[in-house]
This record gives sequence, C-alpha cells and structure tokens, in this order.
Amino acid sequence: MSLDINQIALHQLIKRDEQNLELVLRDSLLEPTETVVEMVAELHRVYSAKNKAYGLFSEESELAQTLRLQRQGEEDFLAFSRAATGRLRDELAKYPFADGGFVLFCHYRYLAVEYLLVAVLSNLSSMRVNENLDINPTHYLDINHADIVARID
Repeated sequence: MSLDINQIALHQLIKRDEQNLELVLRDSLLEPTETVVEMVAELHRVYSAKNKAYGLFSEESELAQTLRLQRQGEEDFLAFSRAATGRLRDELAKYPFADGGFVLFCHYRYLAVEYLLVAVLSNLSSMRVNENLDINPTHYLDINHADIVARID
C-alpha cells in the first residue's frame, strides 16, 4: 500500500443536549501505527468510492489562508486541527439534529498525491464472537456511513 501519513489528529464532539456539543481535544498527534494507517486507507477507499460534491475555497477565506500556512509548515497541525474542531462544533451546534462523533484530521500521501482528510466518525456498538465462541460487546468507528467527510487535494 502506498499510503504514508504525515500527521494525524483525533478529537471528539460529545452531544450533551439539543444545543450543546462538548469538545474533547487531544494534546498530541496520533502515532501512525499500522492500525491507524489501515483505518486511513479504509477511509480513503470509502471516500473515493462514493459520489461526491466538489467545491472551492475563496482565496481570501480564513480557512484557505490557514490551510495554506499549514501546508507551508507555518501553522502547527495539532493547533490547526484543534481550532478547526472548535469551529466545526460551533457550526454543528446550530442544528438540533447534529450528533457528536470523533473528528479526524489526516495529512497523508497516497500514490504521490497529498491529501488532507477531515471526517466526523460515529462510534457504534455491536457484538463479536471471541476465540471461546462467547459473545461480547464491542465498539467500532462507522467508517462506511460517515456523513461528514471532506478531502482536500
């Protein structure tokens, strides 16, 4: 697989009630372990397979300027992800139907193309069978049904 993670951050939005989304921000970047790389590869595959809408940023927009600084190495990736998660929380809080989730920011390279992937992933509960054929509860990130995903080339 030709996927190399440059930097990856993970934060959480917790829905407390109809109007409040609480932020839980990591203090450090995630390490790009084999499991993390597999998850990003799956997100890349799922995103690439779906029909998408395309858009452009206004050159003067604050996000476009921040992204430019981040890509030039003048903006810290963790600080960028923390600030962007706060802005996302502020936007989502305007809608009573908005749920929480895990907010992932990943700067990676796949087949010589650089990407910034931003995704809000839900944590779901399910069941699994262990090696003793016992049934146990488990939790997993619902990558296949992520509603909020953006990839910037």
